[in-house]
Order: sequence, then C-alpha cells, then structure tokens
Amino acid sequence: MLVNSDHSVGRQNFTIGHELYHLYYDKEFIPHKCQTGQFPRKNPSERMADIFASHLLLPEEGILQLIPEEELGRDRIRLATLLKIEQTYGSSRAALLKQLVKMELASKSFEEKYTTHIKAGAHQHGYSIELYEPTTEKAILGTFGSLANKLYENDQISESHNQELMFSIGIDVSEILPDEED
Repeated sequence: MLVNSDHSVGRQNFTIGHELYHLYYDKEFIPHKCQTGQFPRKNPSERMADIFASHLLLPEEGILQLIPEEELGRDRIRLATLLKIEQTYGSSRAALLKQLVKMELASKSFEEKYTTHIKAGAHQHGYSIELYEPTTEKAILGTFGSLANKLYENDQISESHNQELMFSIGIDVSEILPDEED
C-alpha cells in the first residue's frame, strides 16, 4: 500500500482506511492507483472502500458522543466541536463534513461554510495544524521493497519494473552500487 505523503495527514488516514478495505474485503482486488473519497456509483469496489474508510475513521456513534447535547441538530455544531472530532479521529475536515451531511447533522451550506480557513480555526482553538498538512517525512512501513525484490528474483517482474516499484517508495536502485567489502 502506498500513501501519498503530499496529502494532509487526515486525508492520508482516509486513504489507509480505503486501502485496508481492498486488502481485507475486496475479493477481486487488482492493484491500482485509487482516487479515494469520491464514492463512485459506477465502481462498486471503490465506493465500498470509501464507505468502509468513512465508517472506520468516523464512526457515527463516536461522533455523536463528542457532540454536546445543545449542538445535536441540523447545522448546530460549532467549530470547536468540529475540531474536537477531527483531532480525536485524525480526520480531514472534508471527510467529517461529508459524514455529518450523511448523518443529517449538516446541510450542504453548512458544509461549504466550514471548508475554508481550516488551519486558522484549528490554530485559534489551540490545536496543532499537523493534521491538516502533508507529512514532511517519507516512511516505508512493511516489506514492500522485499516483496518487489522477491518478485524480481523469481522472474515474475522485469528489472525495470522492479526499479519502478522501488523508485515509487523513494529508492533509486541505479544509485546503489555494491561495495567490494559488502
């Protein structure tokens, strides 16, 4: 699974949830580049992956527990509560607003109102803005490189395909020359 670290952390979390659906539940999964958060009606697998990610990342029961009673109702949720929910679940504002619309706690105009000045609002309320920014570090978790090399060593992919896969995780194998001492 590759996650674009140029996206905000909140969006990366949604992407991870989306991809987990494919890995664990998609019976006919074929590796491909996904456009997450689109909920496409013409592609049932992608739609289900988005729905799974939204339920995983923003469970309705959990959201309801974080909303004060006086804010329960259509378009009554305050910015402070939106921020608390986002920070609790590591969610992007876009994903949270879509979930609130689905739960009938927000209208489209409410959604539009709160899609701007997200970082400023978080900062003014004393929250870190890291959730709303891309990550600066590149990390390789798991065995992607080892699996790519195993495919190459077993003649299941070409050398150029292996190099392409390794390059996708930030490793240029053409720069790695074996030392005589290695």
